[in-house]
Amino acid sequence: MFVRIQLLGGLSVHFNNGTVKSFRTRKTANLLGYLAYHLTQEHPRQRLAEFFWPGDEFDASNENLNQSLYSIRKLLEPDGIPEGRFLQKSHRGVNLNPQAVMTDVILFRKSLENAWRQEDNQIRLDAYLQALELYTGELLPSCDDDWAEHERALLQRERRSAIEEVVKIYIKLRNLDMAAESARKIAILEPDREEWHWQVINIYAKMGRYDTAKLYFESVRKRFQRNYGRPLSPGFKNRVQELGILGSVQNSARSRAPVSNPGLRRVNASFEKRKVPKALIRPGLYTWSATSIYGRENDIVWLMDTVNESKKRRLISITGFGGVGKTRLASEAAHRLGKIFTGNIAFVQLGGIHSYEDLVGALLNSLGLRSDIRRSALDQIIELVQINRTLIIFDGAELIIEDVRGLISSLIGAHPQITIWVTTRIPLLLASEKVYQLQ
Repeated sequence: MFVRIQLLGGLSVHFNNGTVKSFRTRKTANLLGYLAYHLTQEHPRQRLAEFFWPGDEFDASNENLNQSLYSIRKLLEPDGIPEGRFLQKSHRGVNLNPQAVMTDVILFRKSLENAWRQEDNQIRLDAYLQALELYTGELLPSCDDDWAEHERALLQRERRSAIEEVVKIYIKLRNLDMAAESARKIAILEPDREEWHWQVINIYAKMGRYDTAKLYFESVRKRFQRNYGRPLSPGFKNRVQELGILGSVQNSARSRAPVSNPGLRRVNASFEKRKVPKALIRPGLYTWSATSIYGRENDIVWLMDTVNESKKRRLISITGFGGVGKTRLASEAAHRLGKIFTGNIAFVQLGGIHSYEDLVGALLNSLGLRSDIRRSALDQIIELVQINRTLIIFDGAELIIEDVRGLISSLIGAHPQITIWVTTRIPLLLASEKVYQLQ
């Protein structure tokens, strides 16, 4: 029997036959989190007692420790499980058994170590992406102990460094779409750092997406003034100016540059038939790199099979706990279905999106559409999906599930042939939804 303890995004204990997320007391939860985080260390009893109950008398702190350890033992070793299988105690100290317990933090750091050892860019990229999938949230967010805050900051830096490496690798592999998406994740993590925002703008400019770069610059400029009460530095503005994205004449000319994406050319042709202004379309459809995914072939085949006309399901929710591989599964299946959807695949990552308006705007951008003041963003999206077979993937819907539910209801109501996949930890509870539980 093996136990997996999740520390990132909240404490939970995963057994073969179920998951535990509630604990006798908050101190008990914090103690379990501490033992799990320092899995390979043995901890002297007296040190634990003083560490977690610093204001109590000697006898009281030791009694509290014994009660919490008893509660942890009953949780990990119920009737039928030999004592000491998971929680090991001796006269020297206490520790969890590293041969029978695993944590997501250890798996995260092992994946990072694996990435550092690789020389091939694609293999390194796969290892970094595997690590980032395991990072499902901050370390023990409900624990405000000093040790947790310190380790939380370390993990945040490790995650940020991993994303930075991912950006560099995507640029080397000339996958600028994914480089831009990854750079935006760093900017979300540290929104007050100009350097990360500059990286996003610079990548968009390299892609020729000057309108997107300009819009992003304007949003950052307003956010700095609103949130931090200060303008962007002159050096930042000068670098953006040197890219030539702020001049309206130059920007307009570049935005009319020929589109190289064949799927997008078909979108443009369809819009011309309907006499929709071609200026509404710009490059920006999501592309995937050929990253590997192991042990999920049956899941991929099932998901791809749902788009067949005889088995067509309009809304699929891929559910499962954090790090199980929901995003990678959807990405790989969509990558293989690229020809069926003639390139009209939109991937909307919901991290950092906090409102319905931002959600619609993100989908508009992912579909390669420009904002048009004459019509609402939703109307533009609906018009596109009505004349082109389209696959839309919402990644991480549990973050703003009510807004996602409302937008999907509008899209399905407007066009019966649209295909929508959602990765989420909890189902949407819509009538047309098919839930696929990923194990």
